[in-house]
Amino acid sequence: MPGWVAAGNPYTAEAAVAAFDAGASALDAALAAALAAFVTEPLLASAGGGGLLVHAPVDGPIRCLDFFPRAPGVGASRRGGSDFEAIDVDFGPVTQRFFVGRASACAPCVLPAFAMANRERGRLPLSTLIAPATRFAREGVPLGTSGAEVFALLRPIVEKDPQALRNLFGDDFDAATGVHADQRIYNPDFADLLERWAASGELDAAWFSALLACAGPDAGGSLTPADLEAARPDWRDTHASPLGDGVLATPPLAGGRAVATMCAQMAGLPPGEVYDEGELASALAHAGVHADRERLGARPRGSTTHISTADDEGNCVALTLSNGEGCGYMVPGTGVLLNNFMGEEDLNPHGHFAHTPGDRLPTMMSPCVFRSPETTVALGSGGANRIRSAVTRVIDAIVHRGASLSEAILAPRVHAEGERVWYEASGWAQPRRVAARLAEQFPTRDAFDARAFFFGGVHAVRTHVEGAEAFGDPRRAGTAARSEN
Repeated sequence: MPGWVAAGNPYTAEAAVAAFDAGASALDAALAAALAAFVTEPLLASAGGGGLLVHAPVDGPIRCLDFFPRAPGVGASRRGGSDFEAIDVDFGPVTQRFFVGRASACAPCVLPAFAMANRERGRLPLSTLIAPATRFAREGVPLGTSGAEVFALLRPIVEKDPQALRNLFGDDFDAATGVHADQRIYNPDFADLLERWAASGELDAAWFSALLACAGPDAGGSLTPADLEAARPDWRDTHASPLGDGVLATPPLAGGRAVATMCAQMAGLPPGEVYDEGELASALAHAGVHADRERLGARPRGSTTHISTADDEGNCVALTLSNGEGCGYMVPGTGVLLNNFMGEEDLNPHGHFAHTPGDRLPTMMSPCVFRSPETTVALGSGGANRIRSAVTRVIDAIVHRGASLSEAILAPRVHAEGERVWYEASGWAQPRRVAARLAEQFPTRDAFDARAFFFGGVHAVRTHVEGAEAFGDPRRAGTAARSEN
């Protein structure tokens, strides 16, 4: 089936194209891409993490599949575990502290979510969808420049588990030099796990035993058998907001509601292609400040990636995935890097392990779909607390400024919190006006000379009366591809 995909890695996109070639709908193509991303983008996405999927079928309601984890410790006599430590990661201009270790992990339900979506709404068997991922895992794929940069940043975390490095790089890893863009990354244990899972659509007892061995109380972790039982995905109604001549559908969670709030505020600005860019930048900044006040402290910064797909029938999917920074350990025998969501301060605004065990953790991930009589746009972004600003900027540019998909994604970004604003100084037709207007209103300003990784990576697809298109954000190694079959 003809289809379009935008993602953060060319091999991730290749998996979606292969699925389309085999007759997949947008949903199955997104799942195939995500399974491949667990191999090709292992520190950004993992079967041991979590995420949100927004499915927009051409002939039905838009729904959200929520497979973000719950706080661990259900039935435990105490919260937390003994293996929980701070690691400082050097980002150059700043050093950021993350908390990792076995106690930072939550029970994932990623593969059960994918099996549910495929069983209820898919067209192809799981055995077909896993084929690109298992091939990449056994033959290896180049890590790429972006992947090497992420590994370099998170190396202090990844190196906690030497077996994980051996599993991912075989004998090619040199501890003295680290990794490089041309280095091939493997994951044969994960390929074996996928094949066992695809045969029945269920995870076997060995998976659950391995999870407890990796992050249960006896290992210094927080997971209990009750946590594994409670780790279940849910289909949920989206938060639907009128916008322009259409409707914006977002997850009914903090991130989705923040995007909806910001887009509603931007709708008050005069529409059209000709406008005062200083006022536009100011409106984007203040919309972000307003949304920031409403989101109750949920400010995740974890490693995240996004996939959008569309098919020629008009079905669309927006899928955002995260693994935090990883807890530093791989679930033994599975090739799955486990999350550190309990170690992210922004997911735990009231303190580590303050959440009631079993409660859903907050997330700012915002995969969403805008649908009008003329067009449907599926999009989302990595970028932690900048996700809402990145997604809002693109939606506003398309709905209110008449921009094409590529123009909207390449447009300069603005993000603000409190009295501080971050913005891309280049790309504006009126850069001095933008700088002056923001200087009037924000005491602290951080200007970036070019498009920056900091502002997230919006990967989007768009269908309209003339056909469809896809575009990947170059800020985060975005790529777009199309199946012609």
